[in-house]
Amino acid sequence: MPRKCCVPNCKGNYSETEKVSVFHFPADEERKRLWCKKIPRADFQPTSQSVVCEKHFDENFIIRIDKAVRPDGTILSVKRDRPKLTADAFPSIFPMCPSYLSSSVATKRKAPDDRRNEQLKRDNESFFNWIEADKIRDFEQFSNFFKERVDNNVWLYKLCCFEETTGPLQCWSIYKLMDFVDSGPRLSCTIRIFSDLHVEIFTEKNGKYIIIIFDTMT
Repeated sequence: MPRKCCVPNCKGNYSETEKVSVFHFPADEERKRLWCKKIPRADFQPTSQSVVCEKHFDENFIIRIDKAVRPDGTILSVKRDRPKLTADAFPSIFPMCPSYLSSSVATKRKAPDDRRNEQLKRDNESFFNWIEADKIRDFEQFSNFFKERVDNNVWLYKLCCFEETTGPLQCWSIYKLMDFVDSGPRLSCTIRIFSDLHVEIFTEKNGKYIIIIFDTMT
């Protein structure tokens, strides 16, 4: 039979419909005195049978899940059959008593590993969202935004159209100018982006032009 909560006016485990987890008083005398001081029960002396139910503890003090680090660094979480309290827990919530008898508990800082894992998760989500937002999904989208992002003093561009056996193929040709003091400007790089989003880059290396082809720019 489950033990009944010793807090005044609490019905924890007094009926079949209200089953709650209960916790024994600490063995440490100082901790035990703190519990007795917090519980609104005059001259109360707990025995080995005295318990306090979970309704009187801030959730930060209750451990419901055990965690362990696997060899690969991932976290294994297992729900406990019976909750347990943290070492610094004390009762502070007394809903059936005057409100001034209850006290708020400062939010506990999370463990460093938990904070690092949560920060890493947020960073990964932020990076993924940035990648998704920055993706070029089709030729029309590229045509609409790229001219706003290039420096017109360095780059020239024009829209070309080629007739292929499969039909007309559009292409943006983008040219990068290189200006020399002792000569006129000349092309240092040419980029062509086709309507199927494959990319051709023509650039100079050791006095010769080479071509680099990417299947897609998405």
